[in-house]
Amino acid sequence: MYVFSFDIESEIAHFRDPFTHSFFNTFVAPPPHTILGLLGNCLGYNEVDTERLGENIILGCIVIKLKGYLKDLAIIENQKNNQRTKTPRTRKFLVNPLYRIFTFSKDFMRLEKIQYSIYHPKRVPYLGISDCLACISNISNILEAKRIQTNEIESLINLDKLNENKKVNTKFNTKIKDPLLLTVYPFIASCPTKYILNNNGRSPINFHRILMSVNCIIEFKHPLDVYQINGDKVFPL
Repeated sequence: MYVFSFDIESEIAHFRDPFTHSFFNTFVAPPPHTILGLLGNCLGYNEVDTERLGENIILGCIVIKLKGYLKDLAIIENQKNNQRTKTPRTRKFLVNPLYRIFTFSKDFMRLEKIQYSIYHPKRVPYLGISDCLACISNISNILEAKRIQTNEIESLINLDKLNENKKVNTKFNTKIKDPLLLTVYPFIASCPTKYILNNNGRSPINFHRILMSVNCIIEFKHPLDVYQINGDKVFPL
């Protein structure tokens, strides 16, 4: 298994929680399919090719920092009975988030192509929605991913993958990394990992439980199988 990583940040970001409607809440980190969309956007892929890409790569993410939140009023247009109505909705944004994204694949040449697109994106990268233009930095070399076991991890964790092959004790303790920085304690986000494309657009399927946090180290009772890349311990999403 090979891997490379890059850092991505923006002034604001929004990763909408699909279960919120009257108030558009945001996850603190990009869900797996949002990361896949980011890579597909840099490659210049359409939605079909992006979904196919997801069948050949594995993703990972660490929240490096988050400075805060802000709220904005968005005008949402809905269509019902052949009529379009505009409705105001409050939307939550993340302020100055910074993430480290990891892309894994057994195909070295595929990773080379993705890495090149990160250096030379065919479309402007953004975090969540197109209002949130992003800056990419610290693109690593392609390395062979080292598999290790550890009790402590700070990346996003896919709890459903954790229980895929065997029952694992998912109880954990939380340690704060820096008491002076903004902290979001671990919470479980239900996120789609795949979309079905149809004539009416696309529909989310295959929801997984993703454990997210900011400025926290998650300490499990039993060690987990993760990848170690340049000192970072990453759970494959």
